[in-house]
Amino acid sequence: MTTKRTIGTAAVVAVLGLGLLGAGVVKTGAATQQPAYKSSIQVTDDGDGRKGGRREGHRGRDGESAEAARLASLAKIDAGQATAAAVGHVPGMVLRTALENEDGNVVYEVQIRTGAGQIHEVKVDAGTGAVLHVDAAGDDGDGEEDDD
Repeated sequence: MTTKRTIGTAAVVAVLGLGLLGAGVVKTGAATQQPAYKSSIQVTDDGDGRKGGRREGHRGRDGESAEAARLASLAKIDAGQATAAAVGHVPGMVLRTALENEDGNVVYEVQIRTGAGQIHEVKVDAGTGAVLHVDAAGDDGDGEEDDD
């Protein structure tokens, strides 16, 4: 005799919901590790001796220009391709597209305003053009808005 197991719709929705909620941030104990994605292009130094990611404060125009040039030389797709991929996931008006080092991941950040007026940040892999993450602008996964 064979036994058939059925998973209820509520259980499937709960599992999918948990997966979507945790898509952008990995929490390990008290520490939060961001981002939860990994791009195809990794960098270990942002050009000023610090290990990956954004710095607090300003580097000055020369440092920012050098970092932008370094990231551009690593990218395999251009801003237009990244923008097209982002709009394919989140339709709306593009406000800004920028190539960035996000904690060692080289990504394009595309800000989009939807028809409902919401602003989303879409992270696009600078190597493959794949959309890695979508979140509301200012939502860094900890429930607090960014001060940038």
